Amino acid sequence: MARRPKLLSFFRIPLRLQWLALEAGWQLVRARIDTLGPASSYTRHLGEMAREADEPSPHATPEQETTAVEIGAVVARAAPWMPFRALCLQQALATRRMLRRRDVPAVVYLGLAVDPADRTSSQDPAHAWVQTGQLIVNGDGDLERFAVVGTFA
Repeated sequence: MARRPKLLSFFRIPLRLQWLALEAGWQLVRARIDTLGPASSYTRHLGEMAREADEPSPHATPEQETTAVEIGAVVARAAPWMPFRALCLQQALATRRMLRRRDVPAVVYLGLAVDPADRTSSQDPAHAWVQTGQLIVNGDGDLERFAVVGTFA
């Protein structure tokens, strides 16, 4: 019964955000299905692999940045509602697809923990995040712990 008040609050948000949340849920399901297979089954949805890991993210207009932040937040808020654990990789895939659909430039970063002890501990050994320009729109956190091993634009 604890979810009922939250579910009712969904209908109190603007219709545009309701549609974004439903799209985010659908994209998270698609991302989950894609990540059940080999990496080649989902990396094709991320875009082309960038040549240099430190290559700057493409610049976005202020309107595109606003859209990107909104989409990243909606995906992050939809993730706990999924009937599966929607981890950072699924969230990055969903965010990237939603941004691409709106022609918002973005880069997906994949990273591994720098400290080998982190890779075997209970902490996350890997992480994925989405960035537009210098703005991290999904997967923000302790990014200093991770060495970038792949970027997709």
